[in-house]
Amino acid sequence: MVDLYDRSRRAEDDYFRRKDAELIERARSRARRETPKQDAAGEFELRILGDALGVHERDLIVPLHAAGLRAASAVLIEWLPAIEVAWIDDVDLAEREELRRQFAADPQSSGPALALLTEWLFVRPPLEAMVAARRVMRRRLDASDADNRRVMLGRIVSRCEAVGCASGGFFGLGAMSWDEQARIDVIRESLGDDLSPPAEAIEIPH
Repeated sequence: MVDLYDRSRRAEDDYFRRKDAELIERARSRARRETPKQDAAGEFELRILGDALGVHERDLIVPLHAAGLRAASAVLIEWLPAIEVAWIDDVDLAEREELRRQFAADPQSSGPALALLTEWLFVRPPLEAMVAARRVMRRRLDASDADNRRVMLGRIVSRCEAVGCASGGFFGLGAMSWDEQARIDVIRESLGDDLSPPAEAIEIPH
C-alpha cells in the first residue's frame, strides 16, 4: 500500500514538474522574443544589478541578468553553485525541497528570489550564468578577511553538499555521487579554496 502511494506521488510530481517546466520555458522563450534592444532603462537595470552584486564588468553582469537575476534577487548569487550541483543528474524532488527549505530559512530570502530559485530548479540556468556567479563570488572572497572568507566559503560548500546528499547518493545511502563530489571540488577550487591535503594525509590508491 505504501509502495502504491509512493509511486502515485512520484507520478503526480513528475507530471506537475513537466507542466511547470513547460510553462516556465514558454514564458522564458516569450521573454527572449520580446526583450527590447538595450536602452537607457536596460542599462540602468544592469547598473543596479551590478551595484547589488558589487561588480560592474558587463561580462559578469549580462549573463546573470539574462538568467533572470535582478537586484531584488541578488542574494541568489551564493545559491547558484548548489543549483549547479543539483543539475548534474537533473534536479529531483528531494533536491528541490532541500534547496527551497534552506532558502526559506535564510534571513535574506524574499518573494522575488524564491520565485527565481524555483524557476532555476525546473529550468537549468545557462552555463555562462553559473560561471559568472563563481567569478563574482571569487571577487567577494578575495576581498574578505580570513574569518569572513571561511564563513562564506563554508556556507556555499555546505549547501552544495546538502544537495548532493539530498537524493540519497548511491543506492539511497545518503552519499554523494562521484560526479557531484567532483563538481563540488571544481567549485571550491574556482572559489580559491585550497584542496591540497597535508602530506601525511595523502593516501596512495591501491
